[in-house]
Amino acid sequence: MSASEYLLILKKLLLKNRHVVAERDYFKIYLPKEYNDIWKYIHENKIRVDIIIILPYTINNVDKLLIMNKLISKQHIQYKIYLPKTYNPIWHKLSAEKQKVDLIIVFKV
Repeated sequence: MSASEYLLILKKLLLKNRHVVAERDYFKIYLPKEYNDIWKYIHENKIRVDIIIILPYTINNVDKLLIMNKLISKQHIQYKIYLPKTYNPIWHKLSAEKQKVDLIIVFKV
């Protein structure tokens, strides 16, 4: 099956235990390499995704975040999602504590 056929079937994808990684003023989450064919298709076709981030514990009275209309970026052979700066205090805390988050990626196909 091709990546586009998988997207039509999936619609959503759960990714467990992903690290929040600091990069200068930004934070990002690397996507798993086993789905690189899907990430490549989404990246090349500039398909936007919605992301629900489930935090490991409540931070500032927040336990889930909805991030809408994000593009997937590519770095060499790995794909990543940049996180919005609005929540930098949360990302900084998670990154410093080396906590992992779960993601639900909703494909807009």
